[in-house]
Amino acid sequence: MRKPLSQEDIRKYNFRLWKILIGGIVVFALFIVSVGFGLFGALPSFRDIEHPKSNQASEVVTEDGKILGTYFVQNRSNVTYNEISPNVINALIATEDVRFKEHSGIDFKRTFTIFLYAMIGKKTRRKYHHAAACPEPVLRRRTSEKLCQASSSEIPGMGDCRKAGA
Repeated sequence: MRKPLSQEDIRKYNFRLWKILIGGIVVFALFIVSVGFGLFGALPSFRDIEHPKSNQASEVVTEDGKILGTYFVQNRSNVTYNEISPNVINALIATEDVRFKEHSGIDFKRTFTIFLYAMIGKKTRRKYHHAAACPEPVLRRRTSEKLCQASSSEIPGMGDCRKAGA
């Protein structure tokens, strides 16, 4: 049976606990400061986060909804899920997550396998690297249903085409 803790032992454990807690807070604060100074790479500006660049084609629309023309570097446009070919969806599933239809969104088998591989230093093969059902590029490319995506900054001399009734 264990003997009861003395006041000296309790004080020693409390001091150790506070050292760990304060040390963790200091390490976290140093991490935040180093991120702020760009030690791990540059952070995007607030403007870049608030107004991301879109590679969609900008459309000039009349008040009655007719498209006068488009301006683009890459001719892209939004589509709804129903407009995407099932072959494209199947190709995405095949390249990103072969067990997509077997789990509810997170492939726990792959998640734990990757964690274990990281612990022992083993490299994973590319086709099994993702553990989530929705790859990040797909999540970043959320579509909207709006026809008009132009803004005054994209077309010099033009107002926002959404004001024109699009």
